[in-house]
Amino acid sequence: KDKRVKVFHKENGGVSSARNLGIENAKGIWIMFVDADDWLSADLVSCCSLFFPKADMIRFSYVSIFSEDEKEQSVYHLKNFQSKDELVSLIIEQKTYVAVWGGIYKRELFSTDLRFDCALSIGEDWLMYLALVNRSTSIQFLDIPFYKYNRYNEDSCISTASIKKRCNVFLALEAIKRYIVVEHFVPHLRNSKMLLAYDILAASF
Repeated sequence: KDKRVKVFHKENGGVSSARNLGIENAKGIWIMFVDADDWLSADLVSCCSLFFPKADMIRFSYVSIFSEDEKEQSVYHLKNFQSKDELVSLIIEQKTYVAVWGGIYKRELFSTDLRFDCALSIGEDWLMYLALVNRSTSIQFLDIPFYKYNRYNEDSCISTASIKKRCNVFLALEAIKRYIVVEHFVPHLRNSKMLLAYDILAASF
């Protein structure tokens, strides 16, 4: 009913394929991603708009919701990073959250070549977030939990992740090298590989 809303129908090709379709059809200045079972604070866009003139990207905190009545929840507080190198290091090691739904991005960052990798079933957000950070000249961090992350939905991709999917994350780690000065971040790449290997081994028992 609202003419500003456009709906696109396509055969199910996974979340990356759907997001890419949205990027390719986007007409506005800004892009934001929201997963189907999550929701937002009503004032998210109006609050973030205060920073639109000077930022390429705005990232914010989120609330994990563990029960349908919203009584069980916890807030992830996003810190204000002092340098891009600090942020990139933490992204590589996944010591900060890497979901793309945690921000608003200038559409021009995607240009004509930056798209989600449809070959990745896990790790596509990780790779995309790093690429966006690499292209940004100004990032605004807000410790305000605008995003409501549904953690009680047992049908989510994360809750049904298999060992094969977890191994798929190594492909994302290899692809990350395209967006960084590899020599500068070697220790962080090594640590991330070790943590991923441990995660896969722990999940297999």
